[in-house]
Amino acid sequence: ITFSRESDMPEWIDHVALFNAGSLDSTMNKESWDNHPIIEQIKSQSQKQSEEMMGLIRRHQHSTHFDDPIFELKNGQVEYTEKRIFTDLNWRIDKGQHWQVKGPNGCGKSTLLGLIFGDHPQCYSNDIHIFGKKRGSGESIWEIK
Repeated sequence: ITFSRESDMPEWIDHVALFNAGSLDSTMNKESWDNHPIIEQIKSQSQKQSEEMMGLIRRHQHSTHFDDPIFELKNGQVEYTEKRIFTDLNWRIDKGQHWQVKGPNGCGKSTLLGLIFGDHPQCYSNDIHIFGKKRGSGESIWEIK
């Protein structure tokens, strides 16, 4: 199982692999992970980001004027060597909209969500705007999440 947030780790996990810059950095049992110095750093960073996000939400929660879409994909495409997942996909999510992404296994649901959250490597080769900012303009994955 892979996850980005410490809080997403299921209780039944008994070993942890730590990756850094795309390479396996170390492995350890869960007890060692719980006492690892990086845990406090992760929790501190996560708390700071949560507070910043809540500040943004509070400032804009009553705003009815928001010209830029929350998310916009223009002529999106994802393909691997010989397999096209989707092509020419246009999707815009405006403030206040709620979407459900449905489809059979393998149709591209997770890939599409990976583009939104910056978890998919092809998010930088597509025309994507998040909160009015073009993807790849210097924002980190954590700022987007």
